Amino acid sequence: MPHHKKHDSYWSRLAPDLLQLICKNILDISDFVRFRAVCKDWRMAIHLSDYSQQPCLFNADILNFNFYTLNSTQWTKFEIVSNFKEKTVLGSSQGYMLIRDIKTWSHYLLNPITGNEIQLPLHDYYLKLLDVELEEGVPKYVAVFTCELIHLAAFVKIYRIEDEKLTMVYQECTAPDVVGTFYKSSIYITSSYDGKVIDRKPGIAMHRMSPPTNMNPFRQCRPCGIASGLLLLEINTRNPECLFEIYRLDDENGSARWIKTNNIGGLVVFWTWTSCICLETNNSGLYKRNSVYYRSSKGFGRFDIENATAEILQSPPPIWYSWFLPSLV
Repeated sequence: MPHHKKHDSYWSRLAPDLLQLICKNILDISDFVRFRAVCKDWRMAIHLSDYSQQPCLFNADILNFNFYTLNSTQWTKFEIVSNFKEKTVLGSSQGYMLIRDIKTWSHYLLNPITGNEIQLPLHDYYLKLLDVELEEGVPKYVAVFTCELIHLAAFVKIYRIEDEKLTMVYQECTAPDVVGTFYKSSIYITSSYDGKVIDRKPGIAMHRMSPPTNMNPFRQCRPCGIASGLLLLEINTRNPECLFEIYRLDDENGSARWIKTNNIGGLVVFWTWTSCICLETNNSGLYKRNSVYYRSSKGFGRFDIENATAEILQSPPPIWYSWFLPSLV
């Protein structure tokens, strides 16, 4: 038998085009979990902004992260590297989860697929993740809501992330029901009563922009950044069918205003009380465009925006969960 010389090979040297093609076809959360096992150099070679994405729902127990996908109607779990007994998940955005260490009262961002962690200099009594902004797949800005225990003061804080260090670029007092999202070069911060657009780089409030039906105690709003601008979902909390009204931001003529719409084109929105994701899709897949997929007391539902009708799709186990969009970097 002829002797074959052994050559060293590295996955990170895989042809870039082939590597991108492989990752574009990673759809199910179980495939993301398997991808986590490959070498870090290979993962770091991935720079995708348009790979096929399938949101899933997640919750965490002491030892595992649990993910539920609508297409498989099954739970996928994988072990957490460190014991999660004294930690809890406070929210997620752009593939990162906000984790609290209950013992030390410290917080950090965690990508459960890659294991990447970003420490946050926050030790507040109450913390809520508003949004994370990515640049080439890497977190560059993070916006949080904090509440101090001693002074009971509530703030929105925006941090810039550079070389694993965080610099606060914006801070202001706010209402406790505040939500926010990054879009274009700005972030929109709003509550049920007020709202404003902030330029995230210098941290300057540009102009006020209240939600369309502000001062309505029976409605809650949720902004969602998209490639072309900003959407706003208003949720009627008195309606048992969880009906939504959708608004699109019109700021092309120098004055910003909300325009009610029943057509968001090829977009689909995934909503729970703790998360909101908006993606492009097509009707050939699992999710139908121009729809809102939501969670109610009856189970998973789909709201048809054009016809203003709702239907229940399935009823998963009644546990706490939030929408999560896996990220490869």
